[in-house]
Amino acid sequence: MNYNYSIALLLLTLSGVLMFHQAEAQRIEKDAPHVVEIAGAKWVIDSSYTYRWDRDNWNWELARRTVNVERYNDGYLKTKITSSWDPASEIWTPVSRYHQPNAIVVPNAVIVDSSDIWDAVNEKWEKSEKSITRFNQDAKYAHYTVFDWDKVKQKWHANYKNDIEHTDSATTNSSYFVDPLDDTWVGNRKSISYHNPKVIDRYKWDKENKEWYLSNRSDYSEPPYSTLYKWDRQAARFIPFNRSYLDTIGAIVKRITQVWDSKQKDWVNNSASYRVTSTSDPISTAYIQAWDIQNNLWFTRRKTEKYQQDKDGIRKSITSSRTLSDTTWKAVLQSFQTYDEANQLLLSEVYSWSENIMQWKGTNKYQNFWGQFVSTSTKATDQPSFTVFPNPCTDYLYISAEELEGKPAQLWSLDGHLTVRPIRNQSINVSNLKAGMYRIVVVLDKDREWTISCIKK
Repeated sequence: MNYNYSIALLLLTLSGVLMFHQAEAQRIEKDAPHVVEIAGAKWVIDSSYTYRWDRDNWNWELARRTVNVERYNDGYLKTKITSSWDPASEIWTPVSRYHQPNAIVVPNAVIVDSSDIWDAVNEKWEKSEKSITRFNQDAKYAHYTVFDWDKVKQKWHANYKNDIEHTDSATTNSSYFVDPLDDTWVGNRKSISYHNPKVIDRYKWDKENKEWYLSNRSDYSEPPYSTLYKWDRQAARFIPFNRSYLDTIGAIVKRITQVWDSKQKDWVNNSASYRVTSTSDPISTAYIQAWDIQNNLWFTRRKTEKYQQDKDGIRKSITSSRTLSDTTWKAVLQSFQTYDEANQLLLSEVYSWSENIMQWKGTNKYQNFWGQFVSTSTKATDQPSFTVFPNPCTDYLYISAEELEGKPAQLWSLDGHLTVRPIRNQSINVSNLKAGMYRIVVVLDKDREWTISCIKK
């Protein structure tokens, strides 16, 4: 059994068990409600949805779904499939698939990740990208290579690599790209991080001289200063560029950023950010300040008020802004996050204020369902049973359920191939299919779909 066949078999088996609240998919471990147990093995299986804002209807429109399947604890098997919702045909169309068959980091480990893209014309998965990560004897990340699939030559082509060298005093990180003209590795970026004192030197590649040259340096010191220097190649010296540091004012910790004034040869304030939190007040407020050069003082131009979680598990935040000309606060951004009892994020919605029409419009919406593929609001008692016959079949396969009449269905093989295009009647012609096991997926609506297995003789 090859790898892709195994992955598809696992996903389809799990989908049949998990999608529809069958008895085999019982929840376990109160501290990890998204873990399910199937045939003695524990799996982390969840689905997430993203939405786009429909300007015509002024509402959220379903866009994509990502299904994650991961072995619990050891992470031995990990698969992620992303699908796009087609409102016209009312089906989920595959977009991409990601595999990480072995995520265990041990000394001298080699981890291979691969991704596929869906070929809608030929209705099959196409190789897309592969990465190989290697670790040294100390189980530290040492080498990383990315390959693209060459459709013409039908082979993997390396295009990027990253090397890390660890020593007692420093860590060197170098990255390279492949020159498409002569297939040679060309330097991209390099950094040397010194541990004590903490300094990071960054280099760029000189194509003409084919050597690394010093680009900038970050210096970290106490009290917590972070200073960035630019390397002047002509003057052969570092020039201060910007720096940030923490300023403690009672219970408030403010981070201040400054820029170097080359004329005055001194640091000039640029921006600052800090947060005020109170145990008695359910609001924590974050501020962003800008330095007013003319008046030589800080001006607070943006604030974000974060409200504590209410009884329904909803956390709210409102971001307001103002200018020097208009110092009144105006709300420009608001967000809502809903969490479950185990503090797992279920729903996140972000809205921005439109000055043109004086209304809130959606910016981003993200939704999670833990432990299953479909909405937790769908109860088992609400799901009508349906059967397919004859099973096994030879020429035609019939779906028996009046409630499913007119609903689009798909027939999938175990290798992840969409064998029969979406149909809307209750019979499927399988006479031209190869013998084997298949899975029928019936799409009820954008949030619910049912599945059942069948065998073609």
